[in-house]
Amino acid sequence: MVTRWPASRVLRTGHGAHLRRAHRRAADGDIADHLVKAAPRGMQTGLAFTDGGIADGGTFRNPSWSADGRRVVFHRPDFTARPQNQPLYSWEPDTEMRYTDVFPQFSKDGRLALSQLNNLATPQAAISVMNADGSNPRVVFSDRSTPAFVPTWSPDGQWIAFGVGGFFGAREEQPAKVMMVRADGSQQRDVTRGPLNSGFPTFSPDGTRIAYRVWGDYDHPGDFGIRVLTLADGAVKTLTTELDNFPAWSPKGDLISFTRRSHGEDYDYDIFTMRPDGTNVKRLTTAAGNDSHQSWSPDGNSILWTSGRYGFKDEAALYDNAFQPFGQIFIMKADGSGQRVLTRSRWEDSMPAIVPVATSQTATVSQRR
Repeated sequence: MVTRWPASRVLRTGHGAHLRRAHRRAADGDIADHLVKAAPRGMQTGLAFTDGGIADGGTFRNPSWSADGRRVVFHRPDFTARPQNQPLYSWEPDTEMRYTDVFPQFSKDGRLALSQLNNLATPQAAISVMNADGSNPRVVFSDRSTPAFVPTWSPDGQWIAFGVGGFFGAREEQPAKVMMVRADGSQQRDVTRGPLNSGFPTFSPDGTRIAYRVWGDYDHPGDFGIRVLTLADGAVKTLTTELDNFPAWSPKGDLISFTRRSHGEDYDYDIFTMRPDGTNVKRLTTAAGNDSHQSWSPDGNSILWTSGRYGFKDEAALYDNAFQPFGQIFIMKADGSGQRVLTRSRWEDSMPAIVPVATSQTATVSQRR
């Protein structure tokens, strides 16, 4: 955006940042003000003159004077959520790409459940259910005091499990638990109990168990990893104790895929699989860059995931507010072979999900920009 301002005034901008006076010579030979960042506390958010008053409220970044000192160009991000099911460009001639909100998952009959962020600037999320084309949306769980993330369908399509509480940066300070609710929003109930931060659930194909990840205290190394809970009696089995996340049960029932943070020099995340009893752990990705957000194809033969191995292209330069940037969507066979890229956009492509064949051939992508 470009705005005209009197050349004699200096601007401040951003969250707690201001821009103090400095000088350079304008194109006509006169001395013109330009902008230098500083960071005092207590500053009101907005674009403003340092001699008093907010010129315009909101979030602004990277202001710069024009050569004649009469205009300012700046970046103003827009956190308005996109409508669901918007078409995206596809690099694969036989694949249709569409946008969806975060952590999408489809039931066998093609209903879509996702964590819906009405405003990306305020990370409060509700669990919503809709048709595969985005029509008939309805909220089945919402708590204004805390977000709900990562819905997963029971095999019969009657229940949705999800995590509620503090996740991502808040996971070390806020509790979280796994809950269940019927697909119509009724009969809410807790699945997990105890002090560990629990979330990211996934149903076993027979619907009798739920795998999920726990995050605890670094002073207790065993308080991390993947757990499996039997719904009939609440019994919990520990499968891993590493920094593991995103468990996803294969539709065939023979494997659980998950993301693990390595202990090497780069601390990258990679995709692994294991048997449902925690044995036969196998690493599938080894390339530099993070590999995560994996999901299974409906037949259990392939895994989709997000990889940063090709870098982030234009995203880092054009959009500096991605708290967890990833790169492109990839697909591979269940044994890790045949890895190939599906998207090549300028932005963050993540959290892929394949629409069941009976409903559509569409692949949905959560795209952030």
